[in-house]
Amino acid sequence: MLNRIIRQAAIAISIVALGNAVAEEAVTTNAKPPTTETFVQIGQAIDSLDSARLVELINGIPIKIVRSESIRSVPVTAWVLATASGDESSTKAVLSVAESDQWLTQTIKQLADDAGALKPLPISVEADAVTAESLAWSKQLRRDLLIAAVTGQRDRVKHLRDELVGKPLPESLLDELNRVADASQSIAEQLPPSITGVAVNLFNAVQQKEQDQQQTSDQLLGIYRATPSQDRKSLKLTRGDGTNAYSVLQAREQQRASLVDAYGKLYDSYWKGEISRIECMRKMQEVKSADLDLTQKRAIMIWTLRKMRAENAKEKLDQRIAANRIKTAALQERTASDLSSSWPSLFRHRALRGNADAMLRELKSYSPSNCGPLSICYAKCVTEMRVLHRLLQTDLDGIGSRQQAGLRTYLREIEEELQGPYQDAHSIASIKATASSDDTAIAASSKTDVAIPRPDSVGLPGSVLVSLGGDDREVASLGLYRVIAKSLIQAGKDEDISTLRDLANSIAKTKLLTSEQKASLKSLGSRAYHGKVTNDDLEICRPAEEMLARIASVNSLSFPSPIRVDDETREQAFDMLLTSMMRPSASSSDTKSNQ
Repeated sequence: MLNRIIRQAAIAISIVALGNAVAEEAVTTNAKPPTTETFVQIGQAIDSLDSARLVELINGIPIKIVRSESIRSVPVTAWVLATASGDESSTKAVLSVAESDQWLTQTIKQLADDAGALKPLPISVEADAVTAESLAWSKQLRRDLLIAAVTGQRDRVKHLRDELVGKPLPESLLDELNRVADASQSIAEQLPPSITGVAVNLFNAVQQKEQDQQQTSDQLLGIYRATPSQDRKSLKLTRGDGTNAYSVLQAREQQRASLVDAYGKLYDSYWKGEISRIECMRKMQEVKSADLDLTQKRAIMIWTLRKMRAENAKEKLDQRIAANRIKTAALQERTASDLSSSWPSLFRHRALRGNADAMLRELKSYSPSNCGPLSICYAKCVTEMRVLHRLLQTDLDGIGSRQQAGLRTYLREIEEELQGPYQDAHSIASIKATASSDDTAIAASSKTDVAIPRPDSVGLPGSVLVSLGGDDREVASLGLYRVIAKSLIQAGKDEDISTLRDLANSIAKTKLLTSEQKASLKSLGSRAYHGKVTNDDLEICRPAEEMLARIASVNSLSFPSPIRVDDETREQAFDMLLTSMMRPSASSSDTKSNQ
């Protein structure tokens, strides 16, 4: 409370000094001075780092006032913010204002290098080393450093630099913040405390007043709702005009009556439907109770028959397994003995090797159950054959036209064999045997190729690029990723198939997540569906709803530094927050046991 009184007193003194300085300049220049509301808007533009808005406000002030000693720090601030954000149009607008003014031109020239160093650069960090919270903290620190620099608050910049000491952040992120802090320190030392700092204090005071009024209004609303209806009538007569502080609240409550009534009707309809459903279930149970004895007898017969069927099926399965083992052993012997055809060495050519090796790997799966024009082996091999046919129609170093024609004929023979029934003594069997013995050579020759990840190993990339400038879309993306991952893991533990399905639809529709994050969440959802969530996955379940609430602006009074994103992103975050927090703990109607 004492700190607030001291701060308000300092702001009041600043306002008086501001008024005297501006009035003196107005008398000297014979121009209309800017109002206090204009300075509040200037402070708001500086607080939000909005250089375009700051230039717009400067254009609304007479040029003589702008170039005066008390106001000329505002165009310098606009130029620094525009340079730091890369806003070329705002930079040109400020330079046009600074023309023919020696102090403005010289100051901008001195700050050129430091302002250019404030431009945000893409930072490469490990995906597991940065979180939404740490990235949001880093972005807010950069904003605070810029505001302190353009308002000439040297002590504030030093205090913010001290917060970096011992902070558990990635090294590349710390280097970027230290670079911004060095440039901010240099700018703050060259710019003395000016009217821009007073404007920011004015904006903070107005914002604090609005928050205090909102809190007071909420408290009065709580008292009003807790007051019995008979006491509310007597409260109206406490003033001479027949109104009091509660009359406004009562009018607000009366305006909400239609909305409350609509919710009440929905609530009543829901419970009427539930009651009807329960009545139907009770009647069904009454009907079934008459056949209980017959149902019990039928159940005994069913389970007895099922047990007998299982025993017979197990015996037949054992016999089939033994027969398949004998057949497989004989097939392997015949395949190994038939080495009449071999894999053409010309397919080792650098232009053909990738597709040829891929087709060779698919031919290894050729079997009685994987043959014919509808088989997976045929579909994948034909895809590679089409690429090879297209390559063989071009000029290849070291392969003549006759050799290319022979290879195309060889590919057509394999395609014809794949379309027909299985043949255990033909060219593909020889290719399989040769491929089995050449796996080591293929692996050695493919070391320089790009590795294709397996579907079960899809995850976030090793490193991601982030930027401390612009809006907080990256922060929102990381926060949303953590919340969805937590919901997937929890739904997998509860075997809640319905929630897993809803989350999968949300992942596919959202535009906030990157392609790597979507692939990681799909892999995690698959493992959650099959109950393969490990202890490492549970590390994702760190508190994430608070960050998502900041993104959705659920309660802006609880968070001093809101996340700056567009309205569409806020709506997506709010919908996902509802899905995460209002999901039932377990599903009794749609689980794997009922699938």
